[in-house]
Amino acid sequence: MSRFSLSALSGQTGRFFFINAFGAMVFCFFSPLIPTFMVEELGVEPMYIGLFMVATAISGVLYSQLVGRLSDNGVNDKLLYQISMLGSLLFAVSLMVLDGFWQLLIAGVVLLSIARTSMSQSMTMIRKYAERSKLNTTTLNAQMRSSISGVWIIGPPIAFGLAGAFGFRASFLAAAVLAVVVMLVAHYNLPETTSSKKTKQQRQDSEPIPMLFWLLGAITFFAFAAHSIYFTAIPLYLVQEMGAEVSVSGLLLGLTAGLEIPFMLLAARYCARFGVSRLLRWSFVSGFIFYASLQWVESIPSIFMLTIFNGIFFGVFAGLSISLFQDALPDRPGVASAFYSNSMTIASMAGGSIAGLLAQWVDFKFALLGSVVSIVLAFIGLIIYEAIQAKSAETKS
Repeated sequence: MSRFSLSALSGQTGRFFFINAFGAMVFCFFSPLIPTFMVEELGVEPMYIGLFMVATAISGVLYSQLVGRLSDNGVNDKLLYQISMLGSLLFAVSLMVLDGFWQLLIAGVVLLSIARTSMSQSMTMIRKYAERSKLNTTTLNAQMRSSISGVWIIGPPIAFGLAGAFGFRASFLAAAVLAVVVMLVAHYNLPETTSSKKTKQQRQDSEPIPMLFWLLGAITFFAFAAHSIYFTAIPLYLVQEMGAEVSVSGLLLGLTAGLEIPFMLLAARYCARFGVSRLLRWSFVSGFIFYASLQWVESIPSIFMLTIFNGIFFGVFAGLSISLFQDALPDRPGVASAFYSNSMTIASMAGGSIAGLLAQWVDFKFALLGSVVSIVLAFIGLIIYEAIQAKSAETKS
């Protein structure tokens, strides 16, 4: 613990850590509530969850790629991050006043897509800072990613607790206030990491994205899709089919985040010894055990006990995956981080859509089978990735 505290909680890395954490907390106050808010408050059918996910994901991908290119081409990183937090603020405010699905859809397409770039832009700045400071980028990425998991321990329970006690808009108000705080703190505490402006010729000479990079995107897509299906379906499964209180969903998501942190940090520590691919394989197997077991358990305490496997899966995967992308495109951290973020966004779109459609046709427990299929596909993609890498290494030797 002392090693982690010294490296992640002091100096400039400490400021990154806390800004990253509170930026994620803004999302904790509205993101996990949106599916339940749509069904319980706006009265829409579950299939509309998928429509919302698709529309906001498409707009988010386009904006994220634009921001990544702007960052790599010399636009001020701090300004881009603050714009993303402004999107979070305005989206949270819109959630407090809208009263229909189509209003939510417009707010999501226009504002949530901007808000979602905060994570990729934050990771871009962290990567640039680590390289300039001669720090281990994999370890620092894992530590910064653990700050996000850390706030998810308390964020969802608080959000669902506020929603249960005072209504959904109380949690959205908390998100809006915190977004203002993050914008101010970031303005005065983030370092200057802005890239040198590239000439037109330099932009034209950039190498094309290699095929292995696209395969990484596919693996990440399926792994995050498994997580997204679960994330979308489990709160409604617990409330509507198991009769749990709304606050129980927040406790479960918070427990998952708490379990992710030690495995995330351990993965960064031992990846040099075991290799990133091997650790990811183990994490996917753990995810399969968890998602498959959800079809057999019949009690809420059993789900809580099995959550350790979900913590292993997502902790290891989330801690290591961003570094794979940035290492694959070392000269374009903005594009790499945006591509990684877009893989998550598209996976959230697909996962939310699949969960909504399967729940519409059968029920939310059946929807969780989608996570099993997705994690299997991620595992297969990783095996193919390893085989191509091994063949490439043999060819070079």
